[in-house]
Amino acid sequence: MVSRAALPEYKVSELCSANKRFQNKKKQSHRKMTGLDSFIVGKAIEAFQRVHQAEIS
Repeated sequence: MVSRAALPEYKVSELCSANKRFQNKKKQSHRKMTGLDSFIVGKAIEAFQRVHQAEIS
C-alpha cells in the first residue's frame, strides 16, 4: 500500500472521491424496483413502454 505522504494531496482527494462514486454506484445497482419483484431489466423496460404508450393513446 502506498503511504499517504508519498501521494500529493490532490491525488489522495481524487482517489477518495473515485472510491465514493464507486461505492455509491455499487449500492444503486443492488436497489430493487418496488412492485417489479421478478422482472428482469428488459421486461421492466417493455412494461414501462407499454404503459407510456397506453397513456399517450
